Amino acid sequence: MDEETLKQVAQITGYFNANSADDLRSVYQALSQRVVIQKRETELTALAAALLLALAVGLSLAWFSRRRKSASAGSASPHVMAPESPVVKIEGEVFP
Repeated sequence: MDEETLKQVAQITGYFNANSADDLRSVYQALSQRVVIQKRETELTALAAALLLALAVGLSLAWFSRRRKSASAGSASPHVMAPESPVVKIEGEVFP
């Protein structure tokens, strides 16, 4: 950029020029008067509750999809009963 354009940008944006340490001190003084720090309290209870709910839903979906896959794969689970032995009946007689 040319110097004239830089001067225009500086004028629009409030650019400070400091060629010495004293100039720099006065720039910092001017900035401290222009910059305002504002403390604000923000309530995070609703956000925390929403995040915990999302986590609970995700864990629940992961848990039940894992259980469904293991049950359909035929893995031994304490809730899956083993099939009974076949019983053969021939004309009133029972053979194990």
